[in-house]
Amino acid sequence: DIGSAKFGIDYEGISFKDFTFTLDSNGVENFNLGRLSFRVRSYDPDKLNDMIIKINNYIIFKGVPTLAYFSRTFGTEVPLSVGSNTISFSVEKEAYYELADVTLTIVKGI
Repeated sequence: DIGSAKFGIDYEGISFKDFTFTLDSNGVENFNLGRLSFRVRSYDPDKLNDMIIKINNYIIFKGVPTLAYFSRTFGTEVPLSVGSNTISFSVEKEAYYELADVTLTIVKGI
């Protein structure tokens, strides 16, 4: 659980916000699927450009996020590591998004 992520970007070029999360060997070995969800609390309608979300440098989403509630599932194609992992939010061009209730859930198989 990431808690929340607030960020605004207001210039040309790529900008990132990175968050780190930790997984133990049990979480990685039994990883079945994951889910990232958040609310877009506010945004600038004149600056709706692509958001890029990566986990450990693997793109799980690229596009304009759903502006009410965003949810994306991913599977074992995402390279999770024992120990430190990184989720990165970025935009390619001028954009502004304020996110709330950002939650990353890792589901372990049986």
